[in-house]
Amino acid sequence: MNRRIRAVLALSVLAASSCVLIPVRTTGTLEPSALAYEDSRFVEILGVDVHYRYTPASTPATGGERPLIVLLHGFGASTFSWREVAEPLSAYGDVVAYDRPAFGLTERPLRWQGSNPYAPATQTDLLFGLLDELGADKVILVGNSAGG
Repeated sequence: MNRRIRAVLALSVLAASSCVLIPVRTTGTLEPSALAYEDSRFVEILGVDVHYRYTPASTPATGGERPLIVLLHGFGASTFSWREVAEPLSAYGDVVAYDRPAFGLTERPLRWQGSNPYAPATQTDLLFGLLDELGADKVILVGNSAGG
């Protein structure tokens, strides 16, 4: 992914994740995998288990590579926010919606090594890590609320 695209993505994610998040210790909760959807996937990025949902493109590519459409949820939301739009958007490319740390089924670490996973800069690094994990070269970001 070229530097200009990375810069635009970084600025978008920094703006979207400028809220301060404070993790809260919980007890008696289910493991995220027990609550996962059929299309849920988990990947470790920067030491955090990240939950995402993947919807493959519904139509064959014509005239070149299709973009990966990445859906960024707002504050207090999750991949659930995108349940009605992922399938229609798949007509234009593969679609990924992921839960940012402290939301949905992504891990909520109380302690960490290295960068704070709740910090805006780390949110950007996490997005880049996911894009690298998925091998994305061409990306369209779609966001709402604090994700937009």
